[in-house]
Amino acid sequence: MSLGWDEEIKGSLNEEFIQWFNNLNALKQIYAPRWIKVTPETFDNCCLHVFCDASKDVYAAVAYLVLHGECNEVFLLFSRSPITPLKRATIPRLELFGAILPPSLHGLPKRTTG
Repeated sequence: MSLGWDEEIKGSLNEEFIQWFNNLNALKQIYAPRWIKVTPETFDNCCLHVFCDASKDVYAAVAYLVLHGECNEVFLLFSRSPITPLKRATIPRLELFGAILPPSLHGLPKRTTG
């Protein structure tokens, strides 16, 4: 589909956009704490999990902190999903791009926590 900047979107694509736009209010229900308390006592029981994946349209990486103990807790630390190249890449190539992200993310908690 090729539209000019000022052309109106019509049909099912317009309906999908309106539905998406109306659902944006649901984002207010998402809560992500900005501070995660890790004490010396809990430090030995925490694990950093970093995952990456790719598809034909996007590649991404995400990092979680898992605290094991009385009440197991999982915190989303950060995620990264760079814009894919305009030139179509194969899925194996995008998987390689995705594999490059976790090592760059792995040191971030150490840099941000001191």
